Order: sequence, then structure tokens, then C-alpha cells
Amino acid sequence: MDRTVIRSLSQLLRRASDDRELYLKAASMVSEPGLQAVLAEMAATLAVTVNELRREVEARGGSITTQVSLAGRQRVQLAAWRMRLAANPDNAGIALLERAENRLLRHFEAVAENDPTLAALACRLLPRLRAVHLDMATLVHGLRG
Repeated sequence: MDRTVIRSLSQLLRRASDDRELYLKAASMVSEPGLQAVLAEMAATLAVTVNELRREVEARGGSITTQVSLAGRQRVQLAAWRMRLAANPDNAGIALLERAENRLLRHFEAVAENDPTLAALACRLLPRLRAVHLDMATLVHGLRG
């Protein structure tokens, strides 16, 4: 078991799990039913990614202690607070999710480019994350357009 690889996988897993929780929370707080459905679908896409990462960690002999990090729970609570205080909670939720999704995508891209041990896994998961990125960009463009 290579602890460095397990640590990298665990970081990817935590980030994806944290973002999944953020999407679920936002989906439960937005008022527009179509947006609720889109955010729930994005959360489901991230759930598939989380499950694949979880299987990879276990296959490499690692253990999974938690699904969502403390920082992730705090980000979800902060996002919920910001959405409740916003003049338009739907727009606030989209803006928050876009930033989180961009961080996650950049992290996976960095792993794909810089970690030869995990590059194949990251490259396999990237198309799904890029699809979420494209959906989120479309939502953001709709806000600005």
C-alpha cells in the first residue's frame, strides 16, 4: 500500500464528497423546481465519482473514515447561511456551487497532469466532472444573460 497514493485518493474523495453535500444542500434550498432537479442530478453525478474513488481507495488497501470533511460541513453551513440571507437564494446558490465546482475540477486536472500513479483514474473521471462544469457554466451564463 502506497500511503502517498492513498492520501491523494482520500483528498480527491473528500473534495468530491464535500461538493456532493454542497449540491444536495443547495438543491434543497432553491425555489425553482427545474434548478432543484439540475442540482440534484449534479449531486448524483458526484455520487458516482465518490463511489468510484471509494472503491479505488479500498482496492489499494486504504480505509475510509468519513465521507464529508469537517471543512466540507462548514462550507455547506456557510453556503446555506449565505443563501438564506441573499436577495435571490437561487442565484446565490449557483454562484457558490460554481466556485466549488471549479476548485474540484482544477484539483482533478492537477492530479491528471502531475500524478502518474493516479493519472489514469483522474482522466477517467474528468469527463463526468467536465460535464458538471459545463452545466454549471450554462447556469451561470443564464444568470448573467
